[in-house]
Amino acid sequence: MLTRISTLGLFVAFAAVVSGCVPSPWDDGRVFVNVYYVSPTGDDGATGTTSAVPWKTFARAFSVMAPGDALVLEDGIYQESLAPPPSLSGTATSHIAIGAQHDGQAWIDGAGTRIPIHLRGNDYFDIQGIVAFNSGAGVVVLEANGTDHPTYNTLWRISAYNTAATCTTPGGSVCNHQLFELWNADHTLIEDCAAAGRARSIAYAFQSSYTTWRRCWFRGDQGTGWSSNIADHDGYASYQADHTVFENNILADPAPNGFGLAQGIHDWNNVYGGPDTQVNVGNQYFGNVVGSINENGIGIGATQCKLSRDHVFDNNVVVQSQNIASAWRRGLAIRVGRNLSVTHLTVIGDSAGQNGTEQQGIWVNASVFSDQDPDCSPLDSQGQHYGAWGFYPDTPGGTPVQHSEFVFTMSITDSVVQGFRVGLEAETADSTPPVIASDHNNVQGNTTNYLGSAVPGLHDTRVSLRWKTAQYGRGAYLIGATNAPLGDDGKPVGARVLYESENGTTTSTPLWPFPMEDRVWNETGDTRLWQDANPLYQAYQQSPTWDGATVNGELRTGGWWRTLDGVYP
Repeated sequence: MLTRISTLGLFVAFAAVVSGCVPSPWDDGRVFVNVYYVSPTGDDGATGTTSAVPWKTFARAFSVMAPGDALVLEDGIYQESLAPPPSLSGTATSHIAIGAQHDGQAWIDGAGTRIPIHLRGNDYFDIQGIVAFNSGAGVVVLEANGTDHPTYNTLWRISAYNTAATCTTPGGSVCNHQLFELWNADHTLIEDCAAAGRARSIAYAFQSSYTTWRRCWFRGDQGTGWSSNIADHDGYASYQADHTVFENNILADPAPNGFGLAQGIHDWNNVYGGPDTQVNVGNQYFGNVVGSINENGIGIGATQCKLSRDHVFDNNVVVQSQNIASAWRRGLAIRVGRNLSVTHLTVIGDSAGQNGTEQQGIWVNASVFSDQDPDCSPLDSQGQHYGAWGFYPDTPGGTPVQHSEFVFTMSITDSVVQGFRVGLEAETADSTPPVIASDHNNVQGNTTNYLGSAVPGLHDTRVSLRWKTAQYGRGAYLIGATNAPLGDDGKPVGARVLYESENGTTTSTPLWPFPMEDRVWNETGDTRLWQDANPLYQAYQQSPTWDGATVNGELRTGGWWRTLDGVYP
């Protein structure tokens, strides 16, 4: 039975279900108006009211369900999309709940032709405990039904995997899909999730507001072929999205010898909608852990006419530990933005002995041209884009003007950079020069500490830091250096990612072992989700937590920790 409902966000969402008197089948304190059951071996002619007489199909259940009802998925593999009709929604006081009877034992197979979990304009659904896999498009999709956005939906302990063949029509929309795909979906809460496999992005929120992603594990194995450029492959993207909270998530190392992800966490504001619309504002990234990424571990990008602003990055870790010959890896890469805040960041590289010029711990480069929209990035008489951030016409086809509010400003404080060719580099490429307030950072580049217009902050240091990697493995970077200088706030510089947080506030609940540990370990090693779904795709079993630790008599690898002994009181 599902019993672990420990986070404030989930209590708030689930506690809203107050009507009805039928106890929750998940023993979590909720009550419902009606509880129904489905099973892959059920019968749509049955009553569906107990586990002894379940229905067979989701469609049968949705034909009678109403606000305040619950649907229990008995163990097994379902060959049908979980797609309630757009007309079916819960309410603020009576959610609709759908969940696996036993966590992770209800599987939905898209058979390469269906979207396993699909909400279109539905509101107030709470979905939990399901494995979704083998889609012909997105695996878990929340999207608008016309102009009706899906709102206030909660996904908890949902995993998504895909082994679909690489597309053969680059640029075609059939290839442009994600494992978790939010499109015009607002006020969505996704907690304790997992996703791995082929996708353009593993997860994204596109033109969506107030999305929270918390304690999810993402691994990118290969892109879909959406672009002929293999680098067009993100982990998580806030894409034309505002007021996102991305917290305590893991962007995992790729499978051995795999290309993996080009971007780990990517805040991206494209041309869509034109100037002053669909602007990324107020996105927050707390306590995330990013493994080896082929290009940028964490990054921000925006086009010329988008005032992307007010983003916060606090207490994040990037460890670029895999030496990939073709990679041009960075820890943090910022193209442009206004009022950006980076604090208690730890970026660790392994670029010693490499000769590339694109290996910066922190790289700030004001370059925002786009070839997709001349009104966002004007063209000169030679057909070349020109101008600066905020230089665009106020009316389509009008004369471009410089907008004064587009000022590239950011602060970097209390952070650690180590193991990259260059510690901190700032440069300007045909745009507004970045203004960086740097203070109390410990910066050590393998070749140089600062480059371009970047200069040391007043209290920056260059201490040779010591980490307990022999004892803890890469988990040592989540504890912090044993001799870290104190930052501006009186705390050691760098990140400490040891406890769960809620909207940036650290709780007393340990983050490790990771909440989806056993699910991820078992599912990434289950051949039914990998080579049995696509003979060309092999399973790569991976732990979110452990790297060289024996758990329940088996050696678990691919994560962060050798041991947790001594980490928690």
